[in-house]
Amino acid sequence: MYQYLSNVAEALNQKNNWGIHILQDTMPTGATSNTDKAPIIIRILSIFGGFVGAILLAVSLNLIFQFSTASHFVLGILFFIGGLYINKKVETLFLDTMGLALIFIGLFMFGYSFLDWFDSDILLSIIYFILGLFILYFLDGIVMAFAGIGLMLGTFAYLCFENSTSFGPILFTGLLTISLYIFIEKEYRALSQYRQHIHKYSAVLVCMILAMFVSMYVSRYMEVDYWVLGIAPYMCLLLFIQNRLTNNPLANQYFYMASIILLPLVGAPGIIASIFVLVMSYHIQHKLAIGLGILGLIFFIGDFYFNLQFSLLIKSLLLMASGAMLLGMFAMTRSRWSS
Repeated sequence: MYQYLSNVAEALNQKNNWGIHILQDTMPTGATSNTDKAPIIIRILSIFGGFVGAILLAVSLNLIFQFSTASHFVLGILFFIGGLYINKKVETLFLDTMGLALIFIGLFMFGYSFLDWFDSDILLSIIYFILGLFILYFLDGIVMAFAGIGLMLGTFAYLCFENSTSFGPILFTGLLTISLYIFIEKEYRALSQYRQHIHKYSAVLVCMILAMFVSMYVSRYMEVDYWVLGIAPYMCLLLFIQNRLTNNPLANQYFYMASIILLPLVGAPGIIASIFVLVMSYHIQHKLAIGLGILGLIFFIGDFYFNLQFSLLIKSLLLMASGAMLLGMFAMTRSRWSS
């Protein structure tokens, strides 16, 4: 017990020293790659750049050389191994992105040959999920961590969305929301027990938030009861509020008030999911996650506004009423806390 508490205290002390979760240009003990010194936005952009470059290069190679299925399989494995080797041997962002692009090319070629031979997208998705877990756990650097968790979430989303039934999107967004809640709530324990992977924290968090927002938006255009997607973030948000009000004498009043105020937002899953991300990110003081929550809130409010089947006058009145309600809540809570 003493050793566990010591690890938690040391992790919390490092968390305060690092600033806001790896967002500053410092590195925790155990991280060896210089690519982690670059701003996280640059690292994320390098991932998307490597992904797009891999697609273009793979298509170009296939069009120029007209590889056979066996050639795709062999070259895919070679590209994948080459990307892993580059990642383990180099410490620059450019070469690390090149290694990531080779990994993507290898995955594309391997998948093409696998489907040509076995015609089983489910089995291929399971293989991709295992490879994503391997990349996330065994490779160093935030770039590879983002790519690994992205590959895992992407394959799981494909398995859930592929059948186009109403249960698939609900299952994916629900599990992802609950996982995000647990991931943030158990943050301190993760910091103390998995210190060798602590520099991957921001990449996993950002990728999970982006995946949740994308799934919320895509589900709108599928055959699904859209409001059901808002139940998971609503329940997680209420659970988080309840846990934070345990020592407050007015805990029950605040909890019931939050339950009533947030209940109408279940019909707009993207909005309540953005509020959930904002609240959780503010709790852990993660600046990039807070920014994603703000952008998500603006986007989903705009999307909800333009998809309302009302006249422009009614929409304007609804916006005015919402603004007046928020100002009233601000004045009420401010006077209550000041007293």
